[in-house]
Amino acid sequence: MGQSDALQRATERLDAAADQLEVLLSGVFADAEGGGSIAELKDQVHFLSQERERLLADLDAERNRVRRLKAANEEVSGRLEAVMVTLNHYLVLSAILFAIGAAGVFVRRNLITILLSIEIMLNAVNLTFVAVGRYLGTVDGQIITFFVMTVAAAEAAVGLALVIALFRHRETLSPDAFTLLKW
Repeated sequence: MGQSDALQRATERLDAAADQLEVLLSGVFADAEGGGSIAELKDQVHFLSQERERLLADLDAERNRVRRLKAANEEVSGRLEAVMVTLNHYLVLSAILFAIGAAGVFVRRNLITILLSIEIMLNAVNLTFVAVGRYLGTVDGQIITFFVMTVAAAEAAVGLALVIALFRHRETLSPDAFTLLKW
């Protein structure tokens, strides 16, 4: 619940209490004019002063609660600023992903693993596009990422179709077996 909600709730309670006091005071004055006893008037005045004290205590409690909420809010805001992820964090992660993908392309000896490594490299590039777009405050990075993902999906479909066709012909997925493109 926000601070303004707490203050609004406390204000509404005070308004309701003021209305109750007004009703009680009008009753006291009506009793005084109508010849009510002094003991009844004293009881009503005593009740009204107790009600006033209770309402003041409630108001102080709400003010203290709002102060605690403000302090907690400032503390959380300070922690969030300390943990903010910057553009550099995204770029470092993207570079690590790209390096893992490149290593997979150069080191692995399986066509499917090579295709997966290319996908990791494309995702690293997508991360860079989105991070820079967010940093600049534009959606250009997200739009480019959409097109890169479309191309990656097509690449995966065509690449897997080629891998299946090559496997049927040579019965291996090693790229060394496909040095000659003769059937």
